[in-house]
Amino acid sequence: MFVTRPSPWGDRARSRGEYRGAMVMRVLSSPAAERRRPAALPRSRRALRSLVLAGALAPLIPGGCGDADGETGAGTETAAPTTATGSSATSSSGTSQGASSSGTATASGTATAATTADGSASASTESTGTGSTTTAASATGSTADATATSTTDTTGATSTGTTADTSDASTSGGGTTEPSTTATTGPAVDPCSPEAALEVVAFNVRFDDGGLDSRLDADGWENTANPRRQRVLDTIAAMDPDILGMQEVLANQVSDLSAALPDYTFVGVGRDDGVSGGEHMAVYVRSSRLTILASGHYWLSDTPEVPGTVFPCSGSRRMVTWLRLRDELTGRTLLFANTHWDNACQESRERSATLMRSRWEQLAAGDPVVMSGDLNQSVDNVAVQTLLIAEPTGTTQLLDGYRAVNPAAANERTFHGFNGGTQGSRIDYVLHDAAFRTTAATIVRTAYDGRYPSDHYPVTGTLQWATDAQGDACP
Repeated sequence: MFVTRPSPWGDRARSRGEYRGAMVMRVLSSPAAERRRPAALPRSRRALRSLVLAGALAPLIPGGCGDADGETGAGTETAAPTTATGSSATSSSGTSQGASSSGTATASGTATAATTADGSASASTESTGTGSTTTAASATGSTADATATSTTDTTGATSTGTTADTSDASTSGGGTTEPSTTATTGPAVDPCSPEAALEVVAFNVRFDDGGLDSRLDADGWENTANPRRQRVLDTIAAMDPDILGMQEVLANQVSDLSAALPDYTFVGVGRDDGVSGGEHMAVYVRSSRLTILASGHYWLSDTPEVPGTVFPCSGSRRMVTWLRLRDELTGRTLLFANTHWDNACQESRERSATLMRSRWEQLAAGDPVVMSGDLNQSVDNVAVQTLLIAEPTGTTQLLDGYRAVNPAAANERTFHGFNGGTQGSRIDYVLHDAAFRTTAATIVRTAYDGRYPSDHYPVTGTLQWATDAQGDACP
């Protein structure tokens, strides 16, 4: 059964609500569908989309939920139970949830791959030991936080609409272990359709430990009269991202965000110790849309697997948090990475770019790559260009989606120091490879009674898959 806590913002108008779930709404409004509608069928767009993912509406939709050429999925299936110890997988029934004030959490319970009354499937795999990743599938809308060291990461994810075939894991880049997962159902929607687009946001929220200064500062996270925390949450709600990559998030802020974002799954650790100390490269993914297949972290240094390490000239500790994701609307997989480059040293930024580009090949395993980040330099800087140029041959080249849909201009400032203004360059980015094309991108300059949610403007990108289910280019 899907377990979804109500959002603290109530029923907001959604920027993509006009088309998300439109196909289902049209079918369900027909007289024939009305006669066949289950008595308890939810009518909200979010609930309907969850049912599409679970395959529960297949009897109501002519031809099922197939792609543009009419290929239909087999509905929701149950993964074969597996039980083992050590590095093998264990499947049982349960839910992983909960956030702690330190920004870490413990996944509680084990899970069994089973099909529930509403047609959803939940599955769980666990692998233990040094250098392993634990992944757990949970009910839609639950939040699972990460408790990790430099080599151990626990993530929570939602598994709906596909069958997970989980076998013994093998170690791959970043010192983590990834489960082998095979989707056996067809895509719920055509990858070329607008509803298949992914909304991705990069948002540096400015670190704030919530102490006395925070309560007194007009821009404090915990300001007693007008907490900045609420401005951040309102801005996130308005952007409505599928993937939210955040920088400068401390443990207390992680706790606040996780409590207020029940429809998202959190992944992140502190950069100081690989647990909860210092800045988190916090990533929140929409649980009903994306399943976390694996995740991990590495540090921007000569010893990337060692928490808290730096390149010699770096002014601060810097790191990357990455996730391998399955898009449950299309059945496709991708690698997402989130980072914050050094502000003090150009050599550190250039070496960070080189390290990240070399890691794409290990972590993506041929999947598309999307990243968000505060890179602390404009797009023409050598370090940023290292991600965007074609060389070295055979490695993943990223594209600047914002520039693809917005001509170069002098009013692209994203860091503003709580002062507003537009003149200047971007230092915050959503980048992706050629598997996607950006159809819209904005710098969000929303203020609330003259106060901003952060000293950075968030940057959004609407990423459309570039090819259809047969691999042909989308129109």
